[in-house]
Amino acid sequence: MRSPRVGTWHQAELAAPAVVFLIIFLAIPLLLLFAFGLVDIRAARVVPGSWTLEHYARILGDPFYYRIFLRTFWMGLGATIFCLLFGYPVAYLFTRVGPAARQVLLVLILAPLLTNAVVRTFGWMIILGGQKGLINALLLRVGLIDEPVRILYTMSGVLIGLTQIQLPFMILPVIAALEGQDRSLQEAAAGLGATWAQTFFHVVVPLSMPGVLTGSALVFVISYTNFAVPALLGGGSFAVIPTFIFEQISALLQWNNGAVLSSLLLGTAMVMLWLFNRASARLLRWTR
Repeated sequence: MRSPRVGTWHQAELAAPAVVFLIIFLAIPLLLLFAFGLVDIRAARVVPGSWTLEHYARILGDPFYYRIFLRTFWMGLGATIFCLLFGYPVAYLFTRVGPAARQVLLVLILAPLLTNAVVRTFGWMIILGGQKGLINALLLRVGLIDEPVRILYTMSGVLIGLTQIQLPFMILPVIAALEGQDRSLQEAAAGLGATWAQTFFHVVVPLSMPGVLTGSALVFVISYTNFAVPALLGGGSFAVIPTFIFEQISALLQWNNGAVLSSLLLGTAMVMLWLFNRASARLLRWTR
């Protein structure tokens, strides 16, 4: 019979490659990113002995950056709300149709994930473009509008792109939660005289909250830190933190500002996830 210590060492040996990989390619780059905000960088070189908190203090004391962070937050929140509004009905329909229809729906849900997000964003640029865009061309042809509607390079266009791209990350967790429900509870509600709406809102929706919360967390964090969609569908004047970081580092060569903003973006995302987990624990206390 093997001792528990031998089994523990065996598990540690199996986990060692993954731990080393994460340390080299995740932990160390994040530490360097944080450290670049604590030193002066000139001509792409770190100035020796220039440790300072000035860069963090300057950005944290400027209301301009708070406004950009707030816009970034609303972008992530808006994408999360729209993904929930459009994704929940699809997930509910998936659990109510037959096997053949399920296969079709599953292909439609997963198919966008097979295409790169940048490619899909370029597709939305064609659809949402000016007078030659597909939407404006169609609306002008049928006479619903007299002049093109400005959708591209606005928050609305960015939210449309984010919603379409992040939708599978909302649908799949909700499907898992709906599939795990005990159908006898819905039958019991119907047997007690509850209507479909009463059963849906008082039985189905509360029991699916774990999937809703998981999907919301995924969509929010991915949208909050997304770069490609705001950069392409928002244009050069649409400032959110991810695009602003790119501009600071690549165009202005302000590595210090980019490092500080990147650290703050990562930190705020982690804080929001922590707050989300705390709220989820309170909301789901009744499921224990």
